[in-house]
Formats: sequence, C-alpha cells, structure tokens
Amino acid sequence: MNDIAIIGMAARLPGASTLSELWELIVSGKTTLEPVPREDSTGSGFVDAVIDSPAFVPIRSALDDPAAFDHTYFGLSEREATILDPQQRIFVETVWSALEDSAHASTDPKVRVGVFGSCGPSTYLMGPLAQADEWAGVDVQVDLLLTNAVDYVCNRTAYLLGFTGPSVMVRAADASSLLAVHLAAASLNRGECDIAVVAGASIFIPMLGGYIYYGDTTISPTATVTPFDAKMDGTAPGSGAAAVVLRRAEDSRADRDHVYAYIAGTATNSDGNDRVSFTAPHPLRRAEAISEALSQAGVSPAEVGYVETTGVATALGDRAEIHALRIALERSPNDPPLPIGSIRATMGNLDTAAGVAALVKSALVLHHQVVPPLAGLTQPHPLLGLTEAALRLPTHAEPATEELAAVGVNAFGTGGTNVHLVLRRARPEPTWLPASSTTLLPHRVIVSSATAESTQKTAMAIADALDADPSLRLADVAFTLSHGRARLAFGIVVSATTTAQLATRLREAEVLRMAEWEAYTADEDANGRPRYAETQHHDRRVSLPPTVLKRTRHWIQPTPLPAPIPLRPVPQQVRLGPSPRSTFPRRETSGTNSRDLIRFTGESGPTLFLVHPAGGTTTSYGDLAQHLDGTFALVGLSFPDRFTGLNLTVHELATEYVAAIRSHQPEGPYLLGGYDFGGNLATEIALQLEAVGEEVSALLLLSAQPPHVYTANTCEQSAYLGAFRQMLRSLVPSLQFDEDVDAYPIGVNTPERMLERVVSPQLSDEVRTELCNFFYVWRENYASLRWWIPTRPLDCPILVFEPEAPESPAVLGRLHITPAPLSEWARYTHSGMRLVRIPGEHQSLFRSAASLRAIAKSLTVELNRLG
Repeated sequence: MNDIAIIGMAARLPGASTLSELWELIVSGKTTLEPVPREDSTGSGFVDAVIDSPAFVPIRSALDDPAAFDHTYFGLSEREATILDPQQRIFVETVWSALEDSAHASTDPKVRVGVFGSCGPSTYLMGPLAQADEWAGVDVQVDLLLTNAVDYVCNRTAYLLGFTGPSVMVRAADASSLLAVHLAAASLNRGECDIAVVAGASIFIPMLGGYIYYGDTTISPTATVTPFDAKMDGTAPGSGAAAVVLRRAEDSRADRDHVYAYIAGTATNSDGNDRVSFTAPHPLRRAEAISEALSQAGVSPAEVGYVETTGVATALGDRAEIHALRIALERSPNDPPLPIGSIRATMGNLDTAAGVAALVKSALVLHHQVVPPLAGLTQPHPLLGLTEAALRLPTHAEPATEELAAVGVNAFGTGGTNVHLVLRRARPEPTWLPASSTTLLPHRVIVSSATAESTQKTAMAIADALDADPSLRLADVAFTLSHGRARLAFGIVVSATTTAQLATRLREAEVLRMAEWEAYTADEDANGRPRYAETQHHDRRVSLPPTVLKRTRHWIQPTPLPAPIPLRPVPQQVRLGPSPRSTFPRRETSGTNSRDLIRFTGESGPTLFLVHPAGGTTTSYGDLAQHLDGTFALVGLSFPDRFTGLNLTVHELATEYVAAIRSHQPEGPYLLGGYDFGGNLATEIALQLEAVGEEVSALLLLSAQPPHVYTANTCEQSAYLGAFRQMLRSLVPSLQFDEDVDAYPIGVNTPERMLERVVSPQLSDEVRTELCNFFYVWRENYASLRWWIPTRPLDCPILVFEPEAPESPAVLGRLHITPAPLSEWARYTHSGMRLVRIPGEHQSLFRSAASLRAIAKSLTVELNRLG
C-alpha cells in the first residue's frame, strides 16, 4: 500500500484533554483509575445494598465531565444537545479538534473529507433518557433514535462539519476504531476521499459510578489493570475519545503538512471457529494479521522497535498475544528484548475508542522517539512466554538511543476481529530560512471562533504555545492560522515580526466581530497573506492548540422515581459449602442440608453426580434411578433454596457444588453430568476440579445445548414468562388460561399473576407457590448462562446423549436462543466426544418409561466402556 500520513490528532481521554497532556500522562507511568465518590455511585443508579456489597468495585477511569459540550459552536439547539448521546458529542468535538490540529479545518468544499468511526451503544438512551420518561421503548421516537442510535454518528458528524467523502460506521468491539483506520487508509488509496478523519468514542454511563464484578468475565474484581503482570486479574472500563486525520503521503508532502507518523501497512482478519469458544483468541490468526501488515509495509520484523499491544490483562488473552508476536516477529530467546506496552494499563479498556487511542499513543512514541513505561507494572508474569519471545515491559520512559524507525499497533476485538498497523517514523523536515526572512517582514495572524470568549481564550492558548516552543516559525504559524482554521463570527487580527511579539499582541488584542475584522483582511492575496509581505512557498502547517470551546453541561434530568416494588424475599436455606473464590454477598449459616445432595441408589460402584436442570429440582433423576442396574451409584445435586434471588454466576454455583461434591467424595476420579442447564453447570464443575489437579473420568451431558448458544442473549421478563407458559403447556397439556397466553396482557408481569389466569385444572395454593419458586430459580439459572463460556477445553471425554426428536423451538425461541447441533460440544474437550442417540424429546425425556429405560441402558453401556 502507499504510505498514509497522520497529519492531525486529538484526544479527550481520562486525565488528558490535549495531546501534550496525554503524552505527559503516558511517560509518567501513572494510571487514571480513581475511586468513585459514593454520591456518584448513587447518581449512576446503584442502590446502597449494591454499593455496600463486596462485589461492587467503586473505581472508574472517566472524563472530567462527560456532560460538557459546546452546542452553540456546532449549531445545535439546547434541546438537541441535551438529548444527544454524550458519545456523539465528544466524537464530533474530537474530530473537529483533530482537523484543526492538521490545519485543514478551513478546507475547500471541493476537497472530499471522509469520516470513519466507531462508538458504543447509547447507554444515555436506556439510562438517563429512559429514567426521565423521554424514552419509553415502545414507539418510534425519531428524535431520540437519530440522536442516540450508533448508525448516525458519522453521518451527523459529516453533516455538522460539511464533509462530502465516505461516512462509515464500524463495529468490531475493541478493534472497532483501528479497523476504521484500516478502512480509511484503503479509501484514501482508492481515491474515494482526499482527507479521512477517523475517531472512536466510548462512554458507558453506568460504569461512571463504578461497576459490579460478576465473575466469569474479563472484568477485574480489583480494577487494577495490569497487562502482562504477575498480579493481573482482568480489565476495567474507561471512557473517552480520540481521533486522527489521514492523508495520502504524496499529497501531504505537496501541501507541506505537519506529519506525526506514516501508516505503512495495515491488515485485518478473523479468528474463525477453530478455537474453544467465541471469546477465545486464536494466536495463529493474530500472527497472520501482523505478518500481513509487515509485508504490506515492506518492514522486516527486525525493524520494529516497539509494539503497542491490546493487553487485555487476562492469562488467556495476554499469552495468546505474546505467542502471536513471537511467531509474526520471528522472535527467539537470544534476540535483544523488544519493548511492548498498552494504553489499557494507563486508563482501562476504552472499548470502541481503544484502537485509535493506541494509534495516537504509538504516533507520539515515534514523534518523540521515546519508549514509554507500562503503567502499573509490578512484576512480569512468569508464565506468559515473555522470555521465550524476547519481549520486555519497560518500567520508565526510555529515550531512543538508536532511531526508532517503526512500531506495530495491535487491536484484537472480542469475538475474533484482528487488526494490526505498522507505523513508520516521519523524520523532521529540514528547516531552511531564505534570505528574505531576515528582513522581518510583518505577518498577519487571524484567530477566529464562534464567540468572543472562545476567540480570546484560543488566542491566549496559542500565545502560551508560542512561549513554550521557540522552534515555531512565525511564517508557519501565520500560514497555519490563515489556511487551516475556519473564520467564524468573531476574530482577533494582529501583525507581528517575531513569535514573541505575536504572543504579546495576541494577549492584548481586542476581539472584533466579523464585519469589523474582515476589513483588516481586505488586502490579502490568494494565499491569505498581506500583499506587502513576500509570499513564500516553504511555509508549513504546524500543530497549534485547537479552539477553546465554551462547554456547558447538557444532561437530562430524571423524573422522580416511584416507590420501589419490594423484592421477593429470599428464603433462608443452608448453603452447600464454603466458597472461598466467590465475591457475592452471602448470609451466614451453619450446618449442611441433606436435601442439597440426594442419593438415589446404593453406594456400590463409582458415583455419578448429576447436576439439576435450570429449575433446580432433581426429581427426574429419581425416576431414572429406578431403571439402573446398580453398577454405579447415582447422586443428584439440587439447587438450595437460599440461593434464590442472589443471581449467582455459573462460576459461583460451580464453586459451591465442587465443595459439596468433595465433601461426599474427597478425591477423584469423578463422574459428572447433568440434564439441560445441569450439563453446562457440570462442565464448569469439571473445569474447576481439573484446575486443582483432580481427575474427571467423563462428563455426561443429557440433552444439553452447548455453551455458545446462550452467550450474550438478553431477555425481558415477558420473554421468560412466555417461555415458562410454553413449558407448562408441554408438562400439562390440559392447562388452559382465560385468554391468549401469547398476548402478554399488561399487568401479567409475574408468574403469580400469570397463574391466576389458569382456568383448568384447578391449582392449589401449594402448587402455585411451587411453580412460582420453580420459575424464579429457572429464570436466574438460564440468565447466568449469558455470561459464561468455558475458559479452556476439558481434559476429560464428553458423552452427549441426544434425543431422537429435536428440541422444540417454542421455549428457546422465546428466549432468543437458536439451538445448535449437540455435536458442537466436541470443541470443548481435548479427549474427544461421543454422541449417543436416545428415544424421546427434550421436554418429555424423563416422563417416558421407554426413554428412561433407554437412557439407563445407554449410561450403563457407556460407563462400562470407560472402564
């Protein structure tokens, strides 16, 4: 590919609202993760019980004021600004600042400017706007959709700023904004635009008040984001925006642009399905993306002097990234160690803004020729393969002793999108001063903005920059402000013969309205220069402070909330056993409840532990036990009543059940299994047992969908109630309601109210209570599967028992779950999977004597086969 010049940049990130502040933060090695005041947590919607929970993490990495926005500068009404997603506000502001930094903010309309970007979903719409009764979610509210839907971010930016090139929104998780850079570079090379601006913005509003650690995710329980560190335990969310302005290198040189770095090569690919789960990384695919980008750039691995990594701060993710770098960069233990870093260590996971923020950091590394430290590092993790890959983690800022000619930038998105960029250093252009420069001819300088206050503050900022950087040439400053900034309603016009004189006059000058200051420029030539000043063709565009915007707070005020509906009481019940790894609050109890572990057979032979399905009961296993021949013992694990309402994760439940199983059988080998949800929970139990060195002989899965079908599915209460009704219909075919059960009538929003609509058969109060309890347990267990996926393949074999009749979509369909072939369980084990067909259908599997006999026979045969 042809080189692409980075000619402008901007950032509005935690702890840094300018490029100089960002670079100072990065080289300091400090982090922006900070404690959240309790009132901010409350303001974000967290109740006292949650804030006081051990699972609550009152830490954030946030902008100073995400609600601040200068609506008048961009021509928006107060109402538009207030309902506009804060992500869209900082997106357009950051794009404009980057364009001003490039000195192309007064671009000729004939110049096609494209905008490429990424942005997270609007939590402003579902949060503050919904809480203020602005958004009901039941009708097409066009004004709110246009101001909050992600689809319109780039289009709105193009409209407000007058761009006529491509407008492209990109969504690829953490890799989004770097993928947008890849697409923008391709667009420039195809000639679709003359200048491309790429930006990413992310503000997840609830997490401005802290967050809840649920377990089983990449989120850190401590909010100490330390990639590649021995103490790493995940990541924490950050918020902010960053942007870059790109141009074809030959055009940039011809137009005398200021260049931070050149993008020499870009590549992207996907991890495919040759991995254990949707969220698991594929090191080889990542290595291929890196190698392709190097090939595109014509840069050898030995030329790369630094790599800006994704650095997810998990053992699986970081090890995969190290492995990919080792392969692609052809590293061996005897090579000189190559420094790597990650902006995530400085300010957390910026999500859709992460890629372009990493690019801005990397361009500054090349520009300043300094390798920055990895923020927060305590000790390199000994098991990631850093030594084998000859990679090192800098502990302090290191000025380059030899030229830092090229760096790499990774962005690996959750789910499989891989992007890599290769940057090449933009060497400083030699400054030659013609003889005419010694005559001290005056240069006219114009500073303009939309308001008098903004104009004056911008002039002061430019004056401060002139004082701080004596290398700035007056001719370049005048050329930049004349050609690179928009001329708006107010302005300051001064003439000066030196930069020192210019700084003084900018501070003293009077702000004029357009009609007044335009008279001062009537004698300008075509280059915007006074006609008495000699026009030079060597004047360059330089980086100067952007317009100082007059931001005011724009945040919808919520309407007072009604008194909360009392939570359903959680019945007291004895826990299964200690949970040393669980962070969820527990009630203190003592003793053991015999109903939690239920023995259905004698004690002869090995014991098969079967985990309850989603409803929590093990009654169906008792019916199965009557058909077994006694070659093995059968013990069921039921859901303890006291867990109802705690919304435990799969990991937490498994931890409790591991303790219960080991209290019954202290050591392996173990036989585990389960029906439906119980199969998934048994999988996590097996993983935890194997993680502590115990042997699991086999995992038996009875009509259990593989984990990936549940991941990321979200449902409302009405969906669970609809699925529950379908379950009741299949269990009790004679069940009739007093109206169409698919109508979801208003008011029928709890199982108690739903069961009041049963016409026949007559249900006793005891039965209604039992069914309601079943619903709440079933709903919690199904919901927990959304956030769980096995972290690694099992070492034990898997036996999958699949009913001959496929599972009816009536229940899963209402939960937005698409069934998958049960053979897909094969990806979750190293030791192979065996599929056994049995008669029957999923819902009726344990109600048919023929099915129970077939299951019992197949279990006996398969367990004997295992020996």
